[in-house]
Amino acid sequence: MKQLFLFLIFIVLQYSGLSQPAPPMRAKMGNRVEARRAAFLSERLQLTPDEAQVFFPLFNEYMGKLKTIRQQAIPEKRLEDLSDAEAEKALAAQFDVESRIIDLKKEYYQKWKKVLSPKRIALLHQAEREFKGELLNELQNRQNGKMRKLHMNPNKDDR
Repeated sequence: MKQLFLFLIFIVLQYSGLSQPAPPMRAKMGNRVEARRAAFLSERLQLTPDEAQVFFPLFNEYMGKLKTIRQQAIPEKRLEDLSDAEAEKALAAQFDVESRIIDLKKEYYQKWKKVLSPKRIALLHQAEREFKGELLNELQNRQNGKMRKLHMNPNKDDR
């Protein structure tokens, strides 16, 4: 049953249609992360296959819109290099982005409510934070492992 469920999640992710063309390695890594996210959220929210089939296209749509909004908040210069006037503009833009994110969350709360209970929607936000934390820990562990390998096996030329 679990394999069927994961297969359904994979199918939903494949047909969500929100992925943009990316360099092959990055796209491959992104697909793996999205598949892990779907499995993680499905387990945490205890989604049935029918719920997952309705929920994940909405969730992927939400994530795509969220990414677009967040990209608009990236300043063109480093913050340290901004004048006061540019910093004021950047702050105003950031406030606008944060307001748009809140509006997006409200919009998708209404959509998700047709599939999930308010409690499970609240758990969704908690599960998203947990998933990001796990990814970050995994990345840090990988980087620490690579650093240990470099220190344990230095290149002959570096001696």
